[in-house]
Amino acid sequence: MSLTQSGMILFVILGEPNIFVSSIYTVVQLLLLSLFYGELIKNRLIYFLAGGLLCFMLIQYAMDPSLFFRYNSIGISLSQALLIGYSLIYFYRSISAKTPFIIVNVGVFIYLICSTLIFASGNLQYELSRQGYLLLLNLNIVFYLLFQCLVTFEWYTNYRTRKATKKLV
Repeated sequence: MSLTQSGMILFVILGEPNIFVSSIYTVVQLLLLSLFYGELIKNRLIYFLAGGLLCFMLIQYAMDPSLFFRYNSIGISLSQALLIGYSLIYFYRSISAKTPFIIVNVGVFIYLICSTLIFASGNLQYELSRQGYLLLLNLNIVFYLLFQCLVTFEWYTNYRTRKATKKLV
């Protein structure tokens, strides 16, 4: 995400369009989170679903290369819906047993739900009011920050190395 944000800022500074970065981000997000949930859920169907969606998106871009330079609402919505589905399956599995990365899963779920709703309404809001559109984008940044805080909390509570405490005799 840091690379995506840096790339988008760089293109804005250079005065170049940056919408194509969202297409790359969507594909990378789908790949990485599918691998993550594939390892957590241990179901090969996740890989087939992700691969099928990637093929669909590649066909979309092959049939209409200009889509790479526009907001691909179908590709983004389908990939985020699939990732939200993985997250829900992981929540369901975590009901019956203690599972790792549950806090990360909460962060992924909250961020993806909010991001999907924001970007789905973003195109409509952009046509109505530029200020409303910027408000939605800033709201998305807040939810992404919340996601990062939850990931950091998960790491801090479960995976950081702890210093050995000395006993005074």
